[in-house]
Amino acid sequence: MPDAIRALAAGRPVPVRNPRGVRPWQHVLEPLGGYLLLGARLAPGAPDRAAHCEAFNFGPRHEDARTVREVVETLVAAWGPGAWEDRSDPAAPHEAGVLRLSVEKAWARLGWAPRWSFEEGLRRTVEWYRAHAAGAGAPALAELCRAQIRAYLER
Repeated sequence: MPDAIRALAAGRPVPVRNPRGVRPWQHVLEPLGGYLLLGARLAPGAPDRAAHCEAFNFGPRHEDARTVREVVETLVAAWGPGAWEDRSDPAAPHEAGVLRLSVEKAWARLGWAPRWSFEEGLRRTVEWYRAHAAGAGAPALAELCRAQIRAYLER
């Protein structure tokens, strides 16, 4: 995402090397929310603490899986003027076509689930990067982060 935003902000096409690849796209608040929930379950005095001392995946809903092409097209549309270009290289090392996270355990055992759809997460991401590109200072960006966290928690 940062490379794509840098290209758009500079007026260059976003280079994409694997447009058909499917990846588990999500806003950064999604896994952070999961980790904080898990941390609370591991806190001293938490009931059934030992049952949560293992690995958990925090990822998007399966229906929010998108190809790299869909992500970059949605990103360009949300950003405004811009384009992307396919830079696939048939000689490049093999990449898995589809990557997904198994999140069912986090749903069942922690009661965690993503709060934002793919579209909402991408819209919020672009909102932050737009403010940053426009020269918003640290206080304004911090307030935007707090506002996005509040919106996330209210979901």
